Amino acid sequence: MHSDDSVDFFTQSEFGPHNIEKTLEFQKKHNLSREQANKILRMEPEDRVLEMKRLETIRNRTKQASGGIARAKFGLGDLVKEKIPAEYRLYAKSILPGGEEGKVGSDYFTEDFKQELRKQALDKYKRTGKLRGTVGEVDQHRGDPTINKLIGFPSTYASLGTYTYDIDPKTLDVKITDRYDWNPAYGKQKIADTEVIGWIGDKKGKDVDLPMLKDFAVSAVKEGWSPSSALELIGNYFGGKASEGKGFDVDIDIPTRKATSATEGSFAKGGLAKILGV
Repeated sequence: MHSDDSVDFFTQSEFGPHNIEKTLEFQKKHNLSREQANKILRMEPEDRVLEMKRLETIRNRTKQASGGIARAKFGLGDLVKEKIPAEYRLYAKSILPGGEEGKVGSDYFTEDFKQELRKQALDKYKRTGKLRGTVGEVDQHRGDPTINKLIGFPSTYASLGTYTYDIDPKTLDVKITDRYDWNPAYGKQKIADTEVIGWIGDKKGKDVDLPMLKDFAVSAVKEGWSPSSALELIGNYFGGKASEGKGFDVDIDIPTRKATSATEGSFAKGGLAKILGV
């Protein structure tokens, strides 16, 4: 037993020499640490596959963090940007190699998407009088937002969740910032007489592990499944976890495009409050 209370593999009496040899062979073949090899060999076959896939994904992220997808500015092609909604591109980036760090800027998003964010931020200011604040789920349902039909949430919320806005009172330029990571907010809860696996909140939940994914799969076969819950569980399992300080930053600048009847000539007559009619 080590000073951190962990037990050295070679001192575990349940393993004979043949098992030690088998583990060392497995460790070398898959480039694992002794602890990883020991842990995986104790798993059920289907759990081994998932764990090996998870470790492979993490290795690829490390290798490609300074090149590959990260260097190629993943998802910024005009065709991809216009045809694939931001929420899907951000999600894919978060679980693919290189997605546990870095930054996404204004050019990652379509103009229509940015204008929806701008509209939400200005609406929040009009109601609160705050030049800096957050825009949550309820705020993003106001007006006529673009809705993601798969999960039933506004596209902006499916992309960023609750985000932070800053408004320049002189120009009406809007800055949106967010941290794209996965919070430890998943687990089991009872709804009526049914046990549901998915998001249960930051205070009660935890990060997704193999047993939780396995239980979700079993439940999905028996009771049916929720696409949004499946995406969240997989995202937390493979994506950058907030509990580990991993994730990437989103930083969007949305300048005022042109003067309108609502803004023209208003800067000298009372500033932002008068422009927005508050």
